[in-house]
Amino acid sequence: MAELDYTISPISRDSGEPITRQIVDLVVKNIEMQILSPGDKLPTERELATRFGIARGTVKAAYKKLEQQNVIRTRQGSGSFVIRDEELSQKLRKEKAALLLTRTIAELRELGLSTGEMSHLFDACLAQEPRSTVSIALVFDSSEVLLDLSRQLSYLPNVSISIFILESITENHDPEELLRGFDIIVTPTRHYEEISQLLPTLSGKIIEAAVAPSSETLVSLTALPRGSRIGIICRTNVFLAAVKALLLSYGFQEENILSFFEMDYTTQTYFPGGIDALVSFPDAHIFTNPEFAFRNEEFWAKGGKIIAFKHQLERGTLIFIEDRVRRVSARQNFNPLNSK
Repeated sequence: MAELDYTISPISRDSGEPITRQIVDLVVKNIEMQILSPGDKLPTERELATRFGIARGTVKAAYKKLEQQNVIRTRQGSGSFVIRDEELSQKLRKEKAALLLTRTIAELRELGLSTGEMSHLFDACLAQEPRSTVSIALVFDSSEVLLDLSRQLSYLPNVSISIFILESITENHDPEELLRGFDIIVTPTRHYEEISQLLPTLSGKIIEAAVAPSSETLVSLTALPRGSRIGIICRTNVFLAAVKALLLSYGFQEENILSFFEMDYTTQTYFPGGIDALVSFPDAHIFTNPEFAFRNEEFWAKGGKIIAFKHQLERGTLIFIEDRVRRVSARQNFNPLNSK
């Protein structure tokens, strides 16, 4: 397992920056440079405090900050780990881009440019870039799945993604008009025929998508003892049914599978009789709302498992979408004058 490289962002009491912030930057830079990978364990609070000669509470505050930023996950009794989250790389890219822009602005000011001049110069540079954007509409019957797949496709350059719950299409008085402006329409196999019938003139834009739980999710679920009591937190009945069906197929007992809708599950809520594992989608408030951090830590301390149930496009579908995006982009950027 990779170890933290302390040399890429040395901790210094003389830098004028809070030590907590320096520790956060050190961890983030290790991830950016791929020294640390998702799942890697960080040094303990005691180890860092001893190494830097600082109070353990300072390290604890830094780790708390990293956890709030969804960079690491701390499990009582196990340690702190880089999270397995597809959004992390995107988040770090944006932070790095913001830092680059800040440095560039400072250098331009040294050259004597005003804010207005910088703005005009930036616009002029952007004007030289291809302006075409490939628009993708994701149509699914589960908001939980839509959020997962939208994240998965976010790496595609010059692509804008919009999400639609299936019901908003089937109940629209003119679904073709609603989706006519999109270059690509992605929908799962089970809805492909229905969507094709609703959008007959747009059939050439529709891609049939194979969607499945991520391998990480499957490994986490299969590792649970079959006698486990499992709680599911869901946003839609579709997500609940899919998770429950998978658990039953793995041999878990139906009487041991309990459920709550997200808005009904609070920090005071508990599953009658207790549970051994909690399963929910990555955007659920138990993962994103800091108010749940203490409750989650208590649950982990008692040996409980919390599993983020993630969906993903299968590789064949992903390749097909990538190819379609390339073809649409090439068509949009084609200039007949340049071919003469």
